[in-house]
Amino acid sequence: MTAAFARANRALYGAGIRPHFRWREFRLLVVVAITLLIGWASLETFRTSQLALGEVGLLATYLGAAFVIHVAFVITGRRMDQILFPTAVLLAGISLLLMQRLPQDLVVQQVGGQELGLAPLQLVWVLVGFTILATLAIFVRSDGWLRRYKYTWAAVGIGLLLLVFLFGEVTGGARLTLHIGPFSGQPSELLKVILVVFLAGYLAENRSLLAQASTKIGPVKLPPLPYLLPMVALWGLALSIVIIQRDLGAALLYFLVFLSLL
Repeated sequence: MTAAFARANRALYGAGIRPHFRWREFRLLVVVAITLLIGWASLETFRTSQLALGEVGLLATYLGAAFVIHVAFVITGRRMDQILFPTAVLLAGISLLLMQRLPQDLVVQQVGGQELGLAPLQLVWVLVGFTILATLAIFVRSDGWLRRYKYTWAAVGIGLLLLVFLFGEVTGGARLTLHIGPFSGQPSELLKVILVVFLAGYLAENRSLLAQASTKIGPVKLPPLPYLLPMVALWGLALSIVIIQRDLGAALLYFLVFLSLL
């Protein structure tokens, strides 16, 4: 077994891949797995009024997929942040527990010829998201393309919000959903990511200029306004459109993201 491992390691090095152990990520994933198992047991105990773990197939599939992605990161030698992925696994795992807690016939959808209830459907979409995450993390080694086209992403995000404002479907008193052909969704969810990408790219590019306090409003010192205004203008435009659409939850989140990054 040791010889096979050595051969596999040599083959990876020959292909230019340098495996890198990610111990902090592994330990955090173990903590997340224990936390979610306790949550699952608590849910089943509440349902049955006795200490029980219940059917853990969904949770086992989910945690297995998370550890497979971790192993893929190790094998491909990824040296990115080791806290973000366990955090995403914890948050998505909590969402899976919440879906498992609700009546499963609230949402029923056909996937691959099978009829899935609320929790299995949530698991499918979470695994799709994690697959995309892992693919990007492994094969996209530079974020330069995100930073280079930050204004393009911003324009796409604002354009989608405007399309929702003009042609969106009203749900629960708020105009949130946009239908394009066979696809439908809430562009405000995509704009959350776009806003982070734009602000991070803009702040990184103009870091030295924005660090200079050249403007004073009373006791408050501000960066040079010509470099601060583009960022404030985009954030304000996105915020105003979302408020008009009555999506106040997204508006609050945009505001917090803006303040945190700034």
